Amino acid sequence: MTGLGHNTVDMTNTANSTSTIDTSTTSPGDTSTTSPGDTSTTSPGDTSTTANSSDIAGPTGADPDVSFDTRPLFAQALATARAAVGSVSAGQLELSTPCAEFDVRALLGHLTAVVQRVAAVGQGKSAFSVPDTVEGIADDAWLATWDSAIAEQQRVWSDDSVLTTIITLPWASLPGSAILGMYTNEVSVHTWDLAQAVGYQPSWNEGALKLAMQTMFHALPADGRAEEFEAARANMPEEHRDFTPPFAEVVAVSSDAPLIDRLVAWNGRSPVYPAIG
Repeated sequence: MTGLGHNTVDMTNTANSTSTIDTSTTSPGDTSTTSPGDTSTTSPGDTSTTANSSDIAGPTGADPDVSFDTRPLFAQALATARAAVGSVSAGQLELSTPCAEFDVRALLGHLTAVVQRVAAVGQGKSAFSVPDTVEGIADDAWLATWDSAIAEQQRVWSDDSVLTTIITLPWASLPGSAILGMYTNEVSVHTWDLAQAVGYQPSWNEGALKLAMQTMFHALPADGRAEEFEAARANMPEEHRDFTPPFAEVVAVSSDAPLIDRLVAWNGRSPVYPAIG
């Protein structure tokens, strides 16, 4: 499920051509950005901290600066996910994943549904017009199904106006550029879920992970998540309100942990799978 943000977040500063996310080569744990709100205060010797929203772009709850064309970074996240999808063998489809409600088959179905959902909301349709999980796919047809979903998503989002269109979800009203930031997080975290389940080692794109982190540090608070979930639930159609909150509490990670571990931890997952303890 996509990250829950504030119910009505106004981000009307619209798309421009220059990204504020520094995508230059960095060390795996470097989460610095060119955002003027970067106030990171983590000391070099601190090795047991919880991911801090101020490490990216200001306090949680402020509008993240994603007022640029986020499509290339979302495409990078999709490419990383595609490689993971392509690594899955038929014999792995029943394996469990870090996402407790999904085995590998169901997780593939959910990832595919996420891409279809991005296409749907880009056309002005409800996010709930797409089921949570795509089912009925033959064991050897997942990659082809994935590619078809991506082709449709890219077709819809090739229209530049989608980046500045305000898209309303139950948990946020944001321009398309910011919505893609949220979905970059969902695709990246579920790619991690899939990779952990099947023993695949993704080649993560630093820029895509930084976009996901910047977006979620603002959209998903460290505290008060239960209240956020209940507010979002109230805005959902009644038939979709019976769901388990998708995010647990923030998990403590080392300050020099890889970028993907920090993102996973902020989403409430232990970067160690199976979780110790």
